[in-house]
Amino acid sequence: MMRASRLLAVAVALVMAIALGACTGPEPIQTGIGSFTYEQKFMPEIEDLKAGEGNTLLVIYLTPAAGTPVDLDAAREYFYSGTRVELAGETYAFKALAYEKVDGSYIRYGLIFEVKDNGYSETAEQPQVKLILPQAAGNTAS
Repeated sequence: MMRASRLLAVAVALVMAIALGACTGPEPIQTGIGSFTYEQKFMPEIEDLKAGEGNTLLVIYLTPAAGTPVDLDAAREYFYSGTRVELAGETYAFKALAYEKVDGSYIRYGLIFEVKDNGYSETAEQPQVKLILPQAAGNTAS
């Protein structure tokens, strides 16, 4: 009987650990202007910005983590001072910054890069992208 109780306790603890792990989101990345969650999408255009022939736009969405202030001027100054991405062995320069409000209160930045189109927008599996931020080493996300 005692052995069954121990097994049940272990099983409950394991289920709770798995459930808690599933509830946690991605680790925020650290930048020179705060912490952000990271999401990437490939698309042929965003608003009035279109990719050139043979290229696509890579948009890296950065959503401020709790406690990170939203300041468009600081974001412009920071991201325009050397942000790049590395994709498929090539490095691409930062092209534009988008600023979005979703549902009236959810604010995020969109870092836009024009990259060679290797069919990324048609594939469900996204390629690994290395975000190179304009600060000391260690401020990269992939």
